Amino acid sequence: MKKFAFLMGVWAASICTLFAQVPLASEDVMLQAFYWNSHSETKWTQLESQAAEIGETFDLVWLPPASAAEGGGNMNMGYHPWKWSDLNSSWGDINELIDLITALHAKDCKVIADIVINHRAGNSAAGDFPMDDFGSYGKKKIPNSCITKDDENSNSSCTDYDYKWNVQGDMWGGYAAARDLAHSKNEVRDAVKAYLNWLKGTVLKFDGFRYDLVKGYDPKYTKEYNTATKPYFSVGEFYQSNYDALAGWVNGTGKTSLVFDFCFKQAIYDWGGGSNYGKLAWMDGQTKRPAGLIHNAGMRQYAVTFIDNHDTATPHEWPWEYKGNIEQANAIMLSAAGIPCVFWKHWKSNKAAIKKMITIRKAMGVNSNSDVTVDNTSGYYQSTARGTKGTLICRVGSWSGIPDGYTEACSGSGWAYYTSSEVVLPDDNGGGNTGGDDSGNTGGVTSYSYAIRVNGTTNYEATYMGKAQFSEHEEYKVSVKLNAGDTFETYDLVNNAAWVMKIEDGGESANFTAGSKSVTCNKTGCYDFYIKMLYEQDIMYIGAGTNCSGGGSDSGDDSGNTGGNLATEYSYSIRVNGKVDHKATYMGKSAHSDHDEFMVAVQLKKGDTFVAYDLNNEAGWVMAIESYGEYANFTAGEDFVTCNVDGCYNFYIKMMYQNDSMYIGAGTNCPTGGTTVDIDEVGVSYVSIYPNPTNSTATILSDKEVSDVTVKNLSGITVANFNSNQFDLSGLAPSLYLVDILFTNGEKAVQKIIKK
Repeated sequence: MKKFAFLMGVWAASICTLFAQVPLASEDVMLQAFYWNSHSETKWTQLESQAAEIGETFDLVWLPPASAAEGGGNMNMGYHPWKWSDLNSSWGDINELIDLITALHAKDCKVIADIVINHRAGNSAAGDFPMDDFGSYGKKKIPNSCITKDDENSNSSCTDYDYKWNVQGDMWGGYAAARDLAHSKNEVRDAVKAYLNWLKGTVLKFDGFRYDLVKGYDPKYTKEYNTATKPYFSVGEFYQSNYDALAGWVNGTGKTSLVFDFCFKQAIYDWGGGSNYGKLAWMDGQTKRPAGLIHNAGMRQYAVTFIDNHDTATPHEWPWEYKGNIEQANAIMLSAAGIPCVFWKHWKSNKAAIKKMITIRKAMGVNSNSDVTVDNTSGYYQSTARGTKGTLICRVGSWSGIPDGYTEACSGSGWAYYTSSEVVLPDDNGGGNTGGDDSGNTGGVTSYSYAIRVNGTTNYEATYMGKAQFSEHEEYKVSVKLNAGDTFETYDLVNNAAWVMKIEDGGESANFTAGSKSVTCNKTGCYDFYIKMLYEQDIMYIGAGTNCSGGGSDSGDDSGNTGGNLATEYSYSIRVNGKVDHKATYMGKSAHSDHDEFMVAVQLKKGDTFVAYDLNNEAGWVMAIESYGEYANFTAGEDFVTCNVDGCYNFYIKMMYQNDSMYIGAGTNCPTGGTTVDIDEVGVSYVSIYPNPTNSTATILSDKEVSDVTVKNLSGITVANFNSNQFDLSGLAPSLYLVDILFTNGEKAVQKIIKK
């Protein structure tokens, strides 16, 4: 089924060599071999043990950042690199990395390094970058004078700003967790080129690069780096679902790099696995094609398509995660143009189906530049991909019959591939998914039956729920009242067998202790048991209970509440300067996570100190400040937190079982006085949005008359327009949105609003 192929023609060999990172027509398929905090399963040694299976299916493997990172630790993702030339990280040491790359190369699989060069950590907040030793490529040390002028810790010796740093409402560079590097400086570019050449050198032998956060520096520098290092493959992360922006970045690199197709990602997310298949197609002139950068015949070869990645999936706040049928989404992607990138979570839970899809894609010669049309979006989705060896038709949804002249190559729950000639498929390795669920069910209503057996005698039969709420696997659910000391196991009612499943981290899992033969309940309560059937390992998610009958107490929430109403049982505030309490309101489940939340908006001045205060127990404490929103405006000490920037701030106190935390966002609904950070420099005297968060309608409160309201998502895409101070967000998905407000006097303001 492997490997790389070109459409042969009059394309000169010299051009192939010069621009190897963007082949004319590549049959490569990539695997992202990690997700956020995946250290328990994707360290270098663990990936090496799977190299043979990975290499049999994929042509490219994208690894996480390998350099030593700021803070170290066992769960460091590596996106704040400290010393580029030190390849001993939370993923493993340099020798384990070399062994992994060697094992993948043995299967003719190329390895892509994650390159983080927009920003970098140093020995201190001011930079003080360490000396890098790149062997034969030299020793390089970037001086502090290469920190961009707009960086929050700039020493002002650099006069250059981050690329397009002043573009409003966008995430250009300006990365507030590390020092932004000015790529206009020779010292930076020389160090980067030495670093990349060293990674490609005779010892490590990386084959290509995935450039992180390419918005932060001019795309012409990506061209310079690729020209100097000549990687097999190059792709940039331009985090925005705007076609013109993505195409503009590719053109800015002189077409020496591909880009992740966030437009395709947006289309898949907007579709969500529902029945509106029109969201999956865009017009290319008079021809309807799969949505995204790939819809354009002149741009599709520069696109790397994906459904999710480490940044868009849980556990990130406001995740941009696809929640529909995973196999259907992959079927769409793997039958389209571009170079598809399969997410590790999807690969792990849907291996058999994805292997078949990739086999068929390659058998038909579908490649990054294939002519793919969308032929139907009414009732079901149908695309036709014309490869170099045959034609592949993909269908998703509900339909009947087989296309004339085609053979069904493989199918699953609500999807099928049809080919113009027969394809020999790989073995399922004993129990793959044949169209239904990940537990081996062959489709339709499950023939399995499970229960939670308590104290070895009483069975609480679980109900088949279909695809899981907490993962993409088949799931059974039952709610059970337990007393502290009760024991239980999962019971197979069909085969009369009991076993102790792995308890997934999360929810109420900390209330239980798993033994060799049973699990012991440590805390009386009502619990939801989600039994998740996976191909390789069955697991159990335990959450706060519902729908229980008789006895026990309802655990209720993640903060240890034993039932009742959090709004009255718990009471919190933000205590400012040790004396003034701003009482928080109970908001229910957090808009930012799956935990219970209290919220209050507070005006602060630079130098004010505060703690989160428990009004019931008369205790104050410094909570963990999550790395989002306006967190950079604060410094946490041992006894209090200090405000560094005047402004109005929203405090979201999130009650978690093990570690309470606090999200600090740009504020709304604050009393007058002080400086409101949401108002831009034109200077509106007062503006806020109420209620915030909202389920549907909201009102702009201001002493100015509103002329126009534009609501945008975090990618900067307009999702709604209004022409009054009242607007309705009921049609939008739960998320954080930016609200651009134009007043009749010409003044402007920007606010943030949470749609619950």
